[in-house]
Formats: sequence, C-alpha cells, structure tokens
Amino acid sequence: MSSAEPKSSGPLIAIALAVSLLAFFAAGEEEGFVEENYNRSLVLMERGQFDEAKLLLEEVLKESGEHLEALREHARMLVLTSRGEGDLQLMQAISQVDRVLILEPSDWRAFEVLGDAHFAQENPVPAVAAYVEAAFHGERIEEMGKKYREAVAMAREHFGAGVELAEFR
Repeated sequence: MSSAEPKSSGPLIAIALAVSLLAFFAAGEEEGFVEENYNRSLVLMERGQFDEAKLLLEEVLKESGEHLEALREHARMLVLTSRGEGDLQLMQAISQVDRVLILEPSDWRAFEVLGDAHFAQENPVPAVAAYVEAAFHGERIEEMGKKYREAVAMAREHFGAGVELAEFR
C-alpha cells in the first residue's frame, strides 16, 4: 500500500470548523464536542497526522458509543498505523469495520478499509472481495481498481501464477 501524502487542507479546515460549530449549537454541548473532535480528526488525517487522528477518534468513540463514521475512520487509522501483517491493530480494524457493515451494509468506505486491513495482513483473497464490494457500492472506481490489481498480484505471488480472478471493471 502506498503511504498517504499530506494534502493542502486550508479550505478543509475552514469547512471542518464551520461544521463543528454548527454541530455544537444544533446538538448541544456534549454532542457538539463529539462532532467537533470527529471533524478535527478528519483534518488531522488529511494532514497525515494519523496517530493524533487515531487518539481523537478514540475520544469520540468513548464519548459517543457507536458513531459509525468515527468507528470506520478509527479502523482506517489502525490500518495506517499498523506495523505489518501480524499487528493486532489489523484484527481490531477488521472487527470495527464488520460492526459498521452490519449497520451500513453498503458503506463503500468501510469495504475499502476492510480491503486495506486484509491487504496489510497479506491476506489477498478477502482483500480482493472487499475492493470489489467497495467499487460496487462506491464512487472511486479507478482507485478501487488499482487496489484490486495490487491484491490480485499478491494472490498470484502467494498462490502461484495460475490464480485467475475476473478482470476488474
């Protein structure tokens, strides 16, 4: 998997702050702080500050219980900060994404995180399946196709050149 490049996040910061202020006033103090921290975590992710984003998302989950977007993005941070295929964070990420998919079975971002977690575990077959689901339900077909092809290449490396999988479209 390629490492995420930090992006310019000037407009994103302004949007996140505006959304968090609206959430604060609309939902009350406690829920406002939860949404504010969630939005701050998204800004940190955009900046490539994955450890900091993960900590903020843990606070959001502790305060809110089952904030599905925070649960999914926390799983993404677990994958991005994992230390390789044997890292228990990857199992935790898979478990969290499974919880999200039970409640939101067409969440393409959750399928993408699931594929990334399996790919990081060097488990290409479920990664391929997750990327196909992400493409089916999602918007970033080209990016999912790239991840799909990387997972297929890993499957061929693990199981031999004779592995045949349908062409991704």
